[in-house]
Amino acid sequence: DILRGVLSRLLVSAGDATFRNSPSGRDIPGKDGNNHDLMQMAREALMGKGDRSLPEINKILLDISRAHNERPLEEFGGLSPYQMTRLLYNGWWKEPRSIVLHGDLPAGDLEGIPVFHNCRLLLRLVAESGEVKATAIGNLNRNIVKKVYESAIYSSYDLFDPGLEPGVMNEDHVPAAHFSRVVCEVAGLLKKRKGRFEITSKAASLLKSGNEGKLFALLFDRYFGKFNLGFCDRLPELDSIQDTFPYTLYRLGSLHEGPLSGPESMAPLLLHPNAASDIRAVSNDLINLEWVLEIRVLRHLEVFGLVRVSRQKTGWLKNQALSFCLTDLFDRFISFGL
Repeated sequence: DILRGVLSRLLVSAGDATFRNSPSGRDIPGKDGNNHDLMQMAREALMGKGDRSLPEINKILLDISRAHNERPLEEFGGLSPYQMTRLLYNGWWKEPRSIVLHGDLPAGDLEGIPVFHNCRLLLRLVAESGEVKATAIGNLNRNIVKKVYESAIYSSYDLFDPGLEPGVMNEDHVPAAHFSRVVCEVAGLLKKRKGRFEITSKAASLLKSGNEGKLFALLFDRYFGKFNLGFCDRLPELDSIQDTFPYTLYRLGSLHEGPLSGPESMAPLLLHPNAASDIRAVSNDLINLEWVLEIRVLRHLEVFGLVRVSRQKTGWLKNQALSFCLTDLFDRFISFGL
């Protein structure tokens, strides 16, 4: 009974990274394999040891736990469970940070970045107006939506491109306005009070010249940490993808470029094992690792100017991702401290 209790405590103290909390507050589902291996190591270490005091047993198990946590694992892309814990639990939001966002980027580095340009455009339009009257259902009014539509940045394949010019400039018909409004609200930069939109004091500060890099870093932080990426697609919920996003970010940084189709596809390497397992559980003729990775992760990084994806058209509404590569901005903006 004593040994069973000690072994149980060992599983807790081992700090298996797959059981840590995500930035969204949800528990990241674990894998049983690592715990089974750990239990087996403990049993083998204690067999044939004769009578041992509890402090001696604790010392043996502590050494096993430490060795387990510091051992690089192939399934974690060479990271140890300890490093994986730090990556998923600390990310860029908690000290000691395993991901560093460099908010000192000059304005020139951010020119042409869709999410940065469009969010700042909306904030400036609201700031210049003092406040903007909302529609009856709480959306941006057509006057502001039209101005965003006319000055927004679109790329050939991004979240903001409406495809066809909207017949009526309602917010719901102009993704550049709708997504920018939602993201700015999530980021604490835009608020609605008494039926009117106004920028926050934080937004007013970040709109000042010289603070472009700080605004970009804040948008990235709130976008990938709080904004629900599934809001932009019709895929199954698959919360584990965003919950383990720091791992995907790390793997992108280490691999830098590679194929996303065929037998050499790097999609399985870019996703945390739990996320890959969840995707395979719902996969069908349309849903696979490459498709979900592109829709749920890569196109979001594209509108931040951090990744480029090469595609070919496979149908009227569908494109196939062929390969990815990081941009120079990725290396200037993100670094890892594992």
